[in-house]
Order: sequence, then C-alpha cells, then structure tokens
Amino acid sequence: MSAYIADLRRHINIFVYLLIKSNTQWINKPKIHMLLHLPDLIEHFGPAALFLTKTFESYNGVLQQASVHSNRQSPGRDLAVTFDNYAALKFLVSGGVIHNEATGGAATASDKVQNVFSSNPQLQQAMGYNHLTAQPVLCKKYPLPLTRTQREADKQAPPPDLLTNGLNCSTYQVARLMLRKNVVGKVQSLNSSVAIVHTLKVLGTINVQHNCHQHQCPVVASGPTQVERQDTGPTIPTVRHSEGDHMIINSASLSNAELHWVISDLPMHTIGPHNWIRCVKEGYNIWAKIPDDVFDTEEEDEENLKEKVLS
Repeated sequence: MSAYIADLRRHINIFVYLLIKSNTQWINKPKIHMLLHLPDLIEHFGPAALFLTKTFESYNGVLQQASVHSNRQSPGRDLAVTFDNYAALKFLVSGGVIHNEATGGAATASDKVQNVFSSNPQLQQAMGYNHLTAQPVLCKKYPLPLTRTQREADKQAPPPDLLTNGLNCSTYQVARLMLRKNVVGKVQSLNSSVAIVHTLKVLGTINVQHNCHQHQCPVVASGPTQVERQDTGPTIPTVRHSEGDHMIINSASLSNAELHWVISDLPMHTIGPHNWIRCVKEGYNIWAKIPDDVFDTEEEDEENLKEKVLS
C-alpha cells in the first residue's frame, strides 16, 4: 500500500504540473484541489473505486426534471418525494395490483385510468416509454417479409405466368425474408479457416492495430463497407495495408493497470520546487496571454539580479 500511495502521489504531481503549465486557470477548479488529497483519503477510507459517481450521471436528466419545482430548502427530500410520486404513477397506469391490508382484498386502477397512459404517446415519451421497442413484432408464420429498401438494379419484372393467370391480385418483389424467429450466424460462414486451441493454453487476449505510420499505408479512393464482417454495396475511403505482420498493441484495451504501466514505460520525472515556479509562470502567461519574449525578459532580469547579489 505504501508503494502504491507513493506512486499515486508522484502521478498526481505530474498531472497537476502539466495541467497548470498548460493554463493556470485550472487551479480554480475544485476537483483539482480534491485530487491532491486523494492519497490521504485512500489511506483513511479505502480504495477510491468504492466512491465512484460516474455511473450515476445517467440520472442527471431525471434529477434536473425532479428539481424544477423544488424550493431548494430541502432538495434531497424534494427529490425523494418526486421519485416516489413517479414510481406510484408508473405503478398505477401500468395496471399494478394494490393489496388492502384492512379488507384483505386487492384492487387496481380502472381501465380509464390506464388508458390515460396507453393512449397518450406524449405522456409515454415524457416517462421514457417507447412502445415500439417494448413490444416486439409478433409473428407465428415464417418466412416473414422484412422491410428493406430495394435498389433499382435489383428490381425484377414479375414472371409472365403470374400476370396472365387471370387472378385478380397484386404482385410485388420481396427483398429479404426472415426464415425463422432466431437467426444464428456460424463462424464457418464468416471465416475461411478454423483453429481449435485448448483453454489452458490461452494466456490472455490483446487488441492490436496495424502500424500504418511506419509502413506508410495509403488511403485508397473507395473500398467496400463491412457490416458484421461482411462486404456490402456502399463504398467509403479505406486504408490499404502494405503488409500484415507488423502490429501495435492497443494498450488502452488492457484491463490490467500494472501491465499497462509496464508496456507504456512512461517516464517518471520528479517535480522539484524550481519546476513548480517555472510551471506557474508559463501557465499564467498563457492565461493572461502574455507574449513569450516578456517571459524571457523576466528570466534575464532574475539572472542579472542573482549575479549582482553574488558580486
């Protein structure tokens, strides 16, 4: 733990140093100040992952909507009451059954109350409900024609026998059929070769990308678009690889943080007091939009002052 805390402090110092060097305006952000106290908080309360709030940001829209009518006197209580009202409303309009403890019976909202929600698309949208995705297509007969735009080049004329059989019916061309409810893809249909490896021999998986920079891979004018690893009709500009043996490991895909540090091999410079002084000056000049020659003049004045003091 002590080694981890020491490395964490070193990384935080490097991050804050580079941040202030880019613009000292960052020091006004409270999160930067809180970051400096993170090592001490970890020693007292445990790993920082226990207090992550990123997963709760998806509720920001709901929180804002629930906070509109709050008087800000007790915002936590107002949010709790609003959420409870939303849950009760959803329970009633969806046909929930309420148990009456006094009579021992059960009751539910009437059909007219439930129709207020089921027949009002605007109310459904306001509550985050989409009936198109909630109710899948029900079909018991296959093959099922699928909705798809037919290209002019693929359109075919109806057979003459269908036009002259005397039946009063319309004919049309189907672009695609769904043969069964579940479509299962096979690896053999996508890849030409198959390799079988015992799981005990698999040490791990890595994501690699071709080193196009070193081999100067050109961007051709157009190429086939791949959807689900299969070529389709539309064409887009694509990269044509010069060779297929030189790859670069995508270290961002590694889940092991220690392995990520070993592969990246980033330099670990110690930030000294003189580095902080120069860092603050450079960042302040960027914030105040002071020309670089003024900064150089200040350094020359400091050097001249030191020489006079020493002499």
